[in-house]
Amino acid sequence: QTPRRVLRRGDTFVIQYPCHERRIVADEVLELTMLGHTHHFFELLMRWGVFPFGLSRLSVFSGLPSFRGTPCALLTTRFLWSYIFCLEDPIQFLVDNQKPLDVGATYRTVGKALVREGESLESKRIGMARVGVRLRVERQVGRRVFVHFDGGKTSGWMSYINQLGYFLLAKERG
Repeated sequence: QTPRRVLRRGDTFVIQYPCHERRIVADEVLELTMLGHTHHFFELLMRWGVFPFGLSRLSVFSGLPSFRGTPCALLTTRFLWSYIFCLEDPIQFLVDNQKPLDVGATYRTVGKALVREGESLESKRIGMARVGVRLRVERQVGRRVFVHFDGGKTSGWMSYINQLGYFLLAKERG
């Protein structure tokens, strides 16, 4: 069945179907990801060792993308139960439902990002961050972050989630 809506109530995701709903506690969520292409789904399965790409987890995905919005996959710790659904506004959903970025932590860009002088998307463009650039997040407002680039004097505002709902930053480990 295709879910009608996906909501967040406190620490629980609620997936509403026409005749019933499923509740998933946030602690049971392994990953929530956008599926822009079929290979994104297979990358998710490989990342978590889900059968047939590994033997550490067996998951059955409930739901079908409605193709009215951005397809998403919600992989859970539950035996067999994970979910696929579409979001009409993936950016706002992600901003509302993910933990804030670690202010002061070092990140690396995983997608090209436009850097602006001010927080507004209408402010003056000051550059483009290419893939692989290291930076420090100094402040976050919604999906916008004020960053300082390593090895330079450049600071500015950028989005850490693009228009399609893909993350543009990955936290450096170690």
